[in-house]
Amino acid sequence: MSCHCPTYLLLALTLTALGGIHSAYAQKQYIYWIGAIQAEETLDDAIFRYALDTGMIDTLVQAKDLGPEGWHDLYYVTVDTLHRQIYWTDSGGVFSDGSGYLGGIMRASLDGDNPELFLGPVQCGSGSVSDIELDLMGGVVYWGEGSDCPGNALNRADLDSPYPSEWLPVNGNYSVSGIELDLHNQMIYWTNDGHFLEKPYGIVRAPLNDTASDEYIVMEGVSDIALAHALSKIYWTVCNHFRCIIRRANLDGTEVENMIDSETRSTNSDIYFTGKLAIDNKGQKIYWTEHSEGKIKRANLDGTGVEELLSSLVAPSSIALSFGGISTAVEPVAEFPDTVELLDLYPNPVGSRANFEFALTATTYVTLEIFDQLGRKVEFLASRSYPPGSYSVVWHPTGQSNGVYFFRLASDYSSKTIPLVLRR
Repeated sequence: MSCHCPTYLLLALTLTALGGIHSAYAQKQYIYWIGAIQAEETLDDAIFRYALDTGMIDTLVQAKDLGPEGWHDLYYVTVDTLHRQIYWTDSGGVFSDGSGYLGGIMRASLDGDNPELFLGPVQCGSGSVSDIELDLMGGVVYWGEGSDCPGNALNRADLDSPYPSEWLPVNGNYSVSGIELDLHNQMIYWTNDGHFLEKPYGIVRAPLNDTASDEYIVMEGVSDIALAHALSKIYWTVCNHFRCIIRRANLDGTEVENMIDSETRSTNSDIYFTGKLAIDNKGQKIYWTEHSEGKIKRANLDGTGVEELLSSLVAPSSIALSFGGISTAVEPVAEFPDTVELLDLYPNPVGSRANFEFALTATTYVTLEIFDQLGRKVEFLASRSYPPGSYSVVWHPTGQSNGVYFFRLASDYSSKTIPLVLRR
């Protein structure tokens, strides 16, 4: 069917079609988690990824490939969408000279390729590294430690140059099993698992610029924590030999509510149920693992609409989300400044070539693409991380016929689409 439409109407219709493409792009959803490969295994020795749109499960990293078999135990995983990497905390490994180290932070591409030691050793005494969180805008990584070394509960390092790292001063010893960042209010939250008798079980928080001013907001045994930034709520799991309950409260610990009962039951006292949490702040959903049941579930933030996404898994533990290129652990996208400015597109109409100039105020992963009027991608110009600065990319339209096309520049936090006319 032909359409004798005015040019402006055709452009509007095409932009609407491209909006659909962008929406589909933004809805890519991946769940990362740590678990075991074989049913008889109990150690967390692999990192997996599940695509919600296709249902595909990929094994990204296996401990046996990181060093001597049985050496590594993987703890917590998180996603760096800005540089397209995953980070995880690790029980130990081997340096290139063959010497071992106790505790480390590893990283790899989002597909699990090129795993490498990012920082190690990071563990003190007889404890273990635990949770890990990233401040991508600040370029800082934070991690917790369950250790018998005074003052080593919380640590941080620069993402660009992690050596040397530093520990954050706190009042007394903590055995940290989970941490969360509230960058809007410049606060850090962590759990104490009660390893040190001088400190009770519970959730503690402190200002990032004065971590010695720590205070308890919850006092009970806690398996994991997660923040719902838009609601100004903290969620946590309380687990024992028989079930897990997800609770929430205000950020100061007031108005505690029971949100979700895992309804997990067992008469075997050797089975201990644990639940790790992740929150999709944009989609307003909470995700969690049921370790002993081998399941991953999600629900609305008010506890309704519980869904079972995956089952028959082996000991799923730490969980992280990456939806549409944005790590959902961070605050809503509107909180972040736009680091990309499209400076110029010339000439337009386009003849034998077109120049696209853009500038970045921070290191940003940028994708440059050309679409036709039907929303089909006809040219893939670039997809990589650029440091701050100004750039020019050239398009040579060799196989395209004359007509209207669209140039799209997309980053982790925004996208810009501009129509152009090819006339040769």
